Amino acid sequence: VIDGSLYLKVDDEFRQAFEAMGAKPFVYEGKRKPVTISSYYETPEDVIYDQDELRKWAVRSHRAAAAARLRRGDNSPLSSSSSTALR
Repeated sequence: VIDGSLYLKVDDEFRQAFEAMGAKPFVYEGKRKPVTISSYYETPEDVIYDQDELRKWAVRSHRAAAAARLRRGDNSPLSSSSSTALR
């Protein structure tokens, strides 16, 4: 959560769902210009206010984060308490 917005980790496939709902990637002001982090997108309001839908998106984001960790070679498990809470 940054400045009141919830950003979720996305993969290439999940990014399409965010973009279809008009969501934007995380952008911050760099030293010389804005920097876009396209692996995190702001969660659409329609999702934020629908508890069931938000849960689905959070689980999908968790999977994208886990897959990214494996691709980086970091095969340590994500916190079991966080993965259990999202199921």
